[in-house]
Amino acid sequence: MYSDARAFADAARPVYVADPARHTAALTALRGIERGSAASVAALVYRAGRPYGAIVGNGPFPVTLSGLPVDAAPAVARALADAGAVLDCVRGPRPETEAFAEAWSAETGADVAASPSRWLYELGTLTEPEGVPGEARLATAEDLPLLQRWRQAFADELAAMAHGETLSSNSTAWSLDDGDRYGMWWIRGTPVAMALARRPESGMSRISYVYTPEEHRGHGYASALTAVLCRWVRDAGTPHVVLFADVGNPVSNRIYQRMGFQRRMEDIELRFVPAHTRTLER
Repeated sequence: MYSDARAFADAARPVYVADPARHTAALTALRGIERGSAASVAALVYRAGRPYGAIVGNGPFPVTLSGLPVDAAPAVARALADAGAVLDCVRGPRPETEAFAEAWSAETGADVAASPSRWLYELGTLTEPEGVPGEARLATAEDLPLLQRWRQAFADELAAMAHGETLSSNSTAWSLDDGDRYGMWWIRGTPVAMALARRPESGMSRISYVYTPEEHRGHGYASALTAVLCRWVRDAGTPHVVLFADVGNPVSNRIYQRMGFQRRMEDIELRFVPAHTRTLER
């Protein structure tokens, strides 16, 4: 377990860059702690003197388990429990996440509760929607107030499905400063949709915050904008483009598949209810 974020990032990065699409969330967490976010968990598993697996969490976000092999879950859960770690939520591929949650529950007595899961998609051959009116452009500092409102609206909708996030008032500006790029779709001088292409990391960029206000939905604006962002990212030399889509949203899944996105894995999120909390609730 590491308390030095830089030392952990240097040691863990080879685990994650071996498959940057699979480890997209972990690489985002790694970037966060490098930029000063508090690491909730930063641990490596070594085998034969070399990094074999990694587990990372930053700030209030779920701890990411995409780099933790299933057979290492019991040892890692035991070590974290012995160290007094407090885990509220973990996420990652279903086999790895369920294995760790089972081990953590056995060590701590915590109950496990599931949130809606997501598919991780990776872009193959891009097919852009045709006939959508309007045009895309990159957002600038002048667009920050609107982007922040739309990001919060997006997060509020996710929170209603049990896996939202808390946004600080300057999170959008921080995102732009860090190298993320927001696209906006415009119709006759009016912005009607946004999407974010995250700062490339190890040849990978993730599309996030694909959002259209309710009054502008149903016209394909967000789909067209997402496709344009994917093209821009690819043209800039980033080969791996990924995104998450809720398993329970058949419309968005069909749209992404028509655009050329292919399923990589199911990403699940599991929350822990400590044993002492259950006792108090009873």
